[in-house]
Amino acid sequence: MADDNANVWSDNTDSLITEIDEEIEGKYKFGLRDLFTNTSKYAKQQNIQVTISNMKEDANKYIDNIISEMANESKTMEYDLSKVDAMTKQLGQNISMQSRQHGIPLVKPLEVVRDTEREETIVFDSIDLETMKLIEKLISSSVFVADFSYQHRDYNIGSWLFGGSKNYTINVYLPPNTVMDTELSRDEINDLIDEAADMLK
Repeated sequence: MADDNANVWSDNTDSLITEIDEEIEGKYKFGLRDLFTNTSKYAKQQNIQVTISNMKEDANKYIDNIISEMANESKTMEYDLSKVDAMTKQLGQNISMQSRQHGIPLVKPLEVVRDTEREETIVFDSIDLETMKLIEKLISSSVFVADFSYQHRDYNIGSWLFGGSKNYTINVYLPPNTVMDTELSRDEINDLIDEAADMLK
């Protein structure tokens, strides 16, 4: 993160950092981008923890205002996430059952070092009998199944890696949504702020 002058955050987060810095310009002696890229520069600044806390509050207020103006997108995201969550649960139950039946380990690792260029990725936006047949076929030819499903809010978003002589990934399709992008960027910004605060303690 800090002191290397290289962005280690997403493009969407980068744009949001620029917007927030423009919004708070003049209120503080520095902006978020400078805090993230030159953290150690502020080690001896008086009341730096209070300043960082206030910047975090201002950043979140700005993001709240953005999201409040996207009511339609928020409603669409809730609908899409509930559909994805239901599909994830259905696929997850089937994958768990099929893995047990075939004696294939089903794991939830922190990470698997992968050559993604040699993987086949299959994305579903609906489930039918043929989908379940495909899953059974993938499991029967796998050495392991890795569950990389993740959560947004209270919703699960499915992603599984079927590891074998050739890797296959199954993902549940979540349509792009600006509200979700903004929420994920908020999380990223808050993590960066907390990391900077910890470094300056």
